[in-house]
Amino acid sequence: MPNWSPQLDAAAAKAPKTQRSDRDVLNLLTKRAKVLHLGPANYCWFTDPSRALCLKLAGTPTADRPLVGICNSARCPQATHHPCHRPVWAQHAERTETFLGQLGTTLKTERTRLQTDYDRALRVVAEIDAGSATMDEVRMRISAAQRTENENRIRAAMDRLLRSEIPPGGKYDIKTLANEAAVDRTAFYGTRPYAHLRVEFERRVQVLQQAGEIPDPREAQIIRLKAENAKLRERLAKSEQTIDELADFRTQAPARLAAQHEEIVLLRDAATGAGQVSRLPAPRTTVIGTCS
Repeated sequence: MPNWSPQLDAAAAKAPKTQRSDRDVLNLLTKRAKVLHLGPANYCWFTDPSRALCLKLAGTPTADRPLVGICNSARCPQATHHPCHRPVWAQHAERTETFLGQLGTTLKTERTRLQTDYDRALRVVAEIDAGSATMDEVRMRISAAQRTENENRIRAAMDRLLRSEIPPGGKYDIKTLANEAAVDRTAFYGTRPYAHLRVEFERRVQVLQQAGEIPDPREAQIIRLKAENAKLRERLAKSEQTIDELADFRTQAPARLAAQHEEIVLLRDAATGAGQVSRLPAPRTTVIGTCS
């Protein structure tokens, strides 16, 4: 069969543009740098002010600079996230999860807002991970033996937690499991390699809770609060008893001082009457006259 591949003319191909000097390169970079704003949680490419979410929220669409203080990079189309921003978002997700655990059941609006913020932070972390390396690349970096070792370590930590061997400050949650297994907590979510172990762990915890072998966290919290309340009541009762004793002592103190003073006066009088001391007459000071 004949070869129909076209023959490209090297002379007709458009050559890439070459800058003539370092000054031209510097000018090009300077022009691009004017729209780039570096932040601790994202990079802002301020190329089109009309698309900037911060300006829309502030009602100033014609501003020439972004408002970093109200930046919501997870929703702004001109913001990008990179691996250097991952620790900020991971820490934000961890703190938000802590706040969610401390909210009461009546704060439904606040819980909904924090849950949305928490999901957004996890999504950003997952996008950063997906952008830095695909799952195939992760599998290439982690050998089958390493993956098996990590899974065995996670399952061992899972068994310890389900035997109620909870470390100080830990709970029956993924955060404690990740810390015990020395694995990144984000590896248990989304399409990460250990998401199936998170599902398995949560299922086993739920089964044990239904069987009554693991106390419900809410009931355990109620029991703990009741014990702390009893201790505080006991301390309050002891404090009130001490205050009453001090008040009685303050009332009796003046009477005791008066009785001691009277006793001291009587002792002084007795000591004066029992003495055998004679008083000498005063010397004469009258002058009769001269002896001349």
